Amino acid sequence: RAPWTISNFTIKSAGKAMRDNGGSCYPVTAVFDHCDISSMSESIFRTDCTSSKVTISNTRYSQIGDGLVMVGSTIYNSSSGNVTITNVQKY
Repeated sequence: RAPWTISNFTIKSAGKAMRDNGGSCYPVTAVFDHCDISSMSESIFRTDCTSSKVTISNTRYSQIGDGLVMVGSTIYNSSSGNVTITNVQKY
């Protein structure tokens, strides 16, 4: 697993804030904490690997295209399975 922690960061105007190697399964663990994320045309995090884990916590967001997290073609806007979303605020 490749752990990534992004905290106290502003991310603005991109397709997605983070994307693992599309079309393959290399599990990653990604944490977004105390971030301000806006204007993503697709999502905050996207993976094709169902064993990847993502946590979004204490974060503000706006104008996120398809959904907060995409695993394959499944969209998550709340906690489920390997996706943990806590204390987020849409603005």
